[in-house]
Amino acid sequence: MPEQLKILIVDDSAIYRSLVQGCLREMPDVRCVGTAVDGKDAIAKAAELRPDVILLDVEMPVMNGVDAMPKLRQIVPEAGIIMVSSLTTNGANITMDALQAGAFDFVTKPQVKAGEDGFAALREPLTTVIDAFREGRLQRARPTVAPPKPKSRGKVPVIDVVAIGCSTGGPSALAELIPKLPADLRVPVLIVQHMPARFTASLATSLDRRSKLRVREAEDGRPLRAGEVLVAPGGKHLEVGANDSEPFVRLTNNKPVNSFRPAVDVLFKSLAESLPGRELCIVMTGMGADGLDGVRSVRQRGGWCIAQDQASCAVYGMPRSVIEGGEADEVVALDDLPARVQEIAKAR
Repeated sequence: MPEQLKILIVDDSAIYRSLVQGCLREMPDVRCVGTAVDGKDAIAKAAELRPDVILLDVEMPVMNGVDAMPKLRQIVPEAGIIMVSSLTTNGANITMDALQAGAFDFVTKPQVKAGEDGFAALREPLTTVIDAFREGRLQRARPTVAPPKPKSRGKVPVIDVVAIGCSTGGPSALAELIPKLPADLRVPVLIVQHMPARFTASLATSLDRRSKLRVREAEDGRPLRAGEVLVAPGGKHLEVGANDSEPFVRLTNNKPVNSFRPAVDVLFKSLAESLPGRELCIVMTGMGADGLDGVRSVRQRGGWCIAQDQASCAVYGMPRSVIEGGEADEVVALDDLPARVQEIAKAR
C-alpha cells in the first residue's frame, strides 16, 4: 500500500484552510495533521508535527511563505513544500523565488465567483501535485538504476537551436542551467515549462535577472536569435516555423497535448519539421511523458537528445520515458548540463 502522507496546511484564511482540508479528505493515503495561520506558526507546527508535505501560502501577515521557507527546510528537510499562490503578478513573482529556492511545486488559489465550486477547482491540481511529490519521494527511495546504454548514432550533429522541456522541479533546475550558459552562446535556447501564463512571465524575468543571456517570453513571429532564451508563454503552444530567411516563433491556441499547453511534444515536433537534424533537445525533470513523441520525431530526422539523469531530477517521469523508450542519446546530470550544452554549441 502507498505510504500515507502527513500534510500541514498554512494559510491565514480560515475559509481556505477549510477548503483544502475538504480536498484532502477525498484523497487516498493523505492525512491533514494540522494547520497554521502564518509562517511563524508554521515553523512551530512543523517542528511538532513533522509533516511530509507543507501547503504553504505565499502571502500572509506576520511572516510570509517565502520568508518561512529556509527555517522550514532546516526543520523538515525531506518535506515537500508546495506553495499556494494567488494569480497576481506579485504572487507569481514571489512563487517563482520560492520555486527556485527549493519549493517542490505550487498550486494557484481558485478564483471563483458566487455560486461556483471552489472545491472542484482546487481538488484536481492539488491531487496532481501531491501525486507528483509522492512519485518523486518513491523515486528517491529506490536504488538508482543505471539507464540503458544509448545506442551509438555517431557524432553529435551541428546544431542551430537548443530546446528544453520540463515540468515539476523545472524552475529550480532551469535556475541551475541557464545562468551558467555563456553570453556568447552561438545558438538560441527555447524552453517549454508546464506553467500558467502569469508564472511563465515571472520565470523568464527571474532567469533573465540571473543570467548572462537575455531571457524573455516568446512572442509570435519573433526570429530565433543566437544567445537569446525564449520561454513559452503559459496557455500557448510554442512552435518554430521556417521560411527562406530564418526560423521564427509561432504561438498557437491549439488544443492541449498530453493535457498541457504549452506542450514539449509540440515544440520538439515543430523543430523536427522546420530544422531537421539541427536541434539539441533536452528533457528535464517532470512527471509524465510529455516530450517522448517529440524526441522520437527529432531523432528520426537526425537531431540529438539529452535526458537528465535520475539522481538529479525532482521527478524522473519525463526523462525516464525518453530513456526507457530508447530515445536518449545521452543521460547527463544537472550539474554537468551547462558544460555539455556549451560543448555541443561550440561545435557549430
